[in-house]
Parts: sequence; C-alpha cells; structure tokens
Amino acid sequence: MEAVIEDEPAKKQLISSLAEIGYDKLLVSNTSSISITRLASVYTTPEKFMGMHFMNPVPVQPGCELIRGFLTSDETFQTVTEFCRELGKEPIRAEDKAGFGINRMFIPFLNESVKVIEEGIMSCEDADKTTICLGHKMGPITTLDYVGLDTTLAIAQVLERELGPAYKPADLLSKLVAAGFYGIKNGRGFYLWDHGKKVGINPAVQRYLRK
Repeated sequence: MEAVIEDEPAKKQLISSLAEIGYDKLLVSNTSSISITRLASVYTTPEKFMGMHFMNPVPVQPGCELIRGFLTSDETFQTVTEFCRELGKEPIRAEDKAGFGINRMFIPFLNESVKVIEEGIMSCEDADKTTICLGHKMGPITTLDYVGLDTTLAIAQVLERELGPAYKPADLLSKLVAAGFYGIKNGRGFYLWDHGKKVGINPAVQRYLRK
C-alpha cells in the first residue's frame, strides 16, 4: 500500500521504482483523487493494482473507498474487498473518475466552507458547529486541518482540471498552503494545534477576514 503525497508524478515514481526492483504483487494506492488507471500504467502488473482510499481520521471513519483501474482483475478486487473488511472497514465501491465518489461530493463542501470563512459569513468555530445540523462527527474547518490543507488543495486542483472551474479552490485555501499552513500535521492550519489539541484560530485567517 502506498500513501505518499497526493501528487501524480510522486506516486508514479514510487510505483515504477517498485516495478524496477522486481515487485509484482498486489499493490494499492491510497490516493484521494488521482486516476487509478494512470497510476497502474507504470506498474509491472496493472491487473494487481487498485485504489483503497481511507477516510480521515482513519481510526475513526468506518468507510474505505475501493476503486478499480481499467485493468484491475476480479481476483484483485475481491482480495482487497476482503482485506478491507478484515480491517473493520465498510467497502465503498467507486468508479475510476476524478475524485472518485466521496471527494467528488465532499471537496466542494469543504471548499465552500472556506468561502464562508473568507467572505466573513461565519467564523471558523461557527462553521464547525454546522455539524450539529448535518450530523457529521467533525466540522468542515477542523476536517480540513485533519485531512491537510495541502492535500485538500491538491484534490481540488485535480477536480478543477478534470471537471471544470466549478471545483476551483477557494483563494484563502490556496494562500494558506502557499504560506506553509498545512493543518494539524505541522500545527498550523485554520486553527493552531499543540500535540493534536486546538489552541486558537490561526492569526493569518483572522487577518484575512479583516480585509
């Protein structure tokens, strides 16, 4: 299983390097949006390659999206489905199209939540309280910090390239990533974090809101 940065060239480099050293067994990618068929094109045995997209935060979320590439065999798909269940996850089947199913639906929601912040309609805290109405376990702004702002931006860019301008990333999201704010992974996203606990709103977000 590979789970490197959500970047097609980086993933292809890793996958092809495995092929170069003779690895030809079952391999899955934890990509959130990149074509499984394109990734499999650099693997020695594309019939043994497919997508296994875990949801964040992985220990909490029960679902796992399973994506077949154009050449993924029935045997590979069955084996990975059984493995998914062994991990205690619920298999969610999706076709190999940009964003698959979950991120095709969810990234626009997260992206729109950023626009609500940057337009001053809600604070980060109030936007997160929408979970009371929606039934989600985690608010959209906190989710962005957990997923990673850089990862979310990369997924949104894939969706924009393949599906059109409706998926264009929010300006605030792009600016935060450009400034090195990636979320909980480096302690700085929409919120500031200390050992996994929120310690306040990122001042850069508050400054943006005052413009």
